[in-house]
Amino acid sequence: MARTLAYLWAMACGALPALAVFAALTPWRRGRLRARRLLSPGRREAALALFWMFCGGMAMVTLTPRWVVRSL
Repeated sequence: MARTLAYLWAMACGALPALAVFAALTPWRRGRLRARRLLSPGRREAALALFWMFCGGMAMVTLTPRWVVRSL
């Protein structure tokens, strides 16, 4: 159980910065969609945010050395 919690903590340390990047890029992305007269429903936006968070968490778990993950 402790190992699972450690992985979840490491994923959270990567997911939160990824969510911040997603939030920072959202106005730019919506402007591009608006210029093309396209809409993005709320469910799609939530799914995109979860995808960005998952990618950030997996990058943190798989691309960082083991000692970095332990220190988090």
